[in-house]
Amino acid sequence: MAVFGYNIVRVFIDPGNWNRETGINGPWETGHLDEAYLDHFADFLLRATRHRLYVLPSIDGVPLNRHYWEIFSPPAPNIEGMNSHYLAPGHIAAKKAYLEDFIDALQARVGSEFLTSIFAYQLVNELVYQGRKLPFSSLTLEVTTANGKTYDMSDPIERQLAADENTILYTDTMVDAIRSRDPDAMVTIGMFTYTASGKPEGPNGLLPIPPAGEDGRFPVRPAVLSQSTALSFIDLHIYPGFGVPLEDDLASSEWSDLDPATPAMLGEYGALKNRHANILAGAAAMRSLQLESCAFGFSGWLYWAYDLPGSTWTLFEEGGLINQTVAPLYVPSPCGLKSN
Repeated sequence: MAVFGYNIVRVFIDPGNWNRETGINGPWETGHLDEAYLDHFADFLLRATRHRLYVLPSIDGVPLNRHYWEIFSPPAPNIEGMNSHYLAPGHIAAKKAYLEDFIDALQARVGSEFLTSIFAYQLVNELVYQGRKLPFSSLTLEVTTANGKTYDMSDPIERQLAADENTILYTDTMVDAIRSRDPDAMVTIGMFTYTASGKPEGPNGLLPIPPAGEDGRFPVRPAVLSQSTALSFIDLHIYPGFGVPLEDDLASSEWSDLDPATPAMLGEYGALKNRHANILAGAAAMRSLQLESCAFGFSGWLYWAYDLPGSTWTLFEEGGLINQTVAPLYVPSPCGLKSN
């Protein structure tokens, strides 16, 4: 990566799950975080530092072991699924403890000076609320959330406020937790547009309730984060090839309402194999997206993915055509290209 001029790499911190102990959760009886996992991440951070690469860890969820389970239990009434992470006080308390433990453990391994190699802490890869899970799957409930307020799910305005106001609480709680350990840290949250979730009309009180077979996710609203939280920058994820102009895609998520002082990064973009005729077309779409995004305030780009085979072409498939199109060695300033 360093050879081709890249200066940042995003990695996912694996929280494990109920049936798997190979993440940072470790075995069920682990106190706090798995030591071996932390050792590996600290080693990765030091290796990246030697190559002058920043690291952006995406820290989704909460480690699933007894220690954190006891913090977020019992479940909050009438709040289900991923909605619990942002609406339930126990889950917010557990995530706060996780972030504090993570930074304490990392600092003990690499020292404060190497924490500067963390570009930013990403609280969530892509923050969404689940429309087919309580409370948003109901049109009759009144639900009390982590901020102590009670919201009427029959009222579209209150439904939206439940999501927005608790997103603010969640975000600022985590920013405060991180900066209590790493005062100069940047913090962000990943997200995608409403168009990407099949809702080009944009936010509407998390309505209508998505039927089975439709995308049930409602993305976080970037303007809420930029206007009302202490986040350092907005991290938006976009995959072109769906026939939607970038301007319309961004408009579905109220992009014009962002605080203009908040920086924006295209923190995940890629060339989907089923949306472009071939890799040459995909590479051209990547260059076009970079150039066009400059007009909307983006000033950083992270390609998905470096070497992970799947639905997108990796940087080095088929002779590295994508890499030749986006690598900083060849394109040191996409926005500079546009101005020329």
